[in-house]
Amino acid sequence: MTLPKNKWLLFALIWLGVGVYGLIFRESTGSHAAPFPHFDKMAHGMLFFVQMCLICKAYLQENQTIALRFWWLFALAYAGLSEWAQAAFTTTRQADVWDALADMVGASCALYLGNAVQQVRKNRVNTKT
Repeated sequence: MTLPKNKWLLFALIWLGVGVYGLIFRESTGSHAAPFPHFDKMAHGMLFFVQMCLICKAYLQENQTIALRFWWLFALAYAGLSEWAQAAFTTTRQADVWDALADMVGASCALYLGNAVQQVRKNRVNTKT
């Protein structure tokens, strides 16, 4: 597998850093009420959705095949490790299997959409030739 080398991969790396900071290194203050029940699950899902969208965009930009299995397994490891790290290294957060599930739903949706865009592009090229 060859990683694409463009600005989208750089943005994905920056987003990864923001996610690690937000999930692990930033303690929860608990001073703000969530706008609606289970807001944190949506935030987890969106964090991983954006992460995988940026990665897919990096591949699409260079017309490379998205390594779907690799990135899905990466997201699974990231979700599990981030939940473990929240429990191990923070005092105001805990590990939650539902947060990890929300992470994987977000990542899976983004990878599905990235693959769908890639298939449409391939079909468009095949019908032109």
